[in-house]
Amino acid sequence: MKKILLLGALFAVNLWAVNDIEVKNALVKQTPPHAKNSAIFLTIFNNTDKDIALIGVKSDISEASELHT
Repeated sequence: MKKILLLGALFAVNLWAVNDIEVKNALVKQTPPHAKNSAIFLTIFNNTDKDIALIGVKSDISEASELHT
């Protein structure tokens, strides 16, 4: 569970580091012990007049990451 929380925190921090991108309502689902997956929910705001595309997601602590929009 700690790894998943860390993943969520690092993901959100990386997005906050980008100019004009805002992350709100980040939430990590708590999983039962020994669960093999979890989910992170968040809302990303583009505060510019330019189009910005989120084209993927990756993690250094999991074998697979998926992006559902």
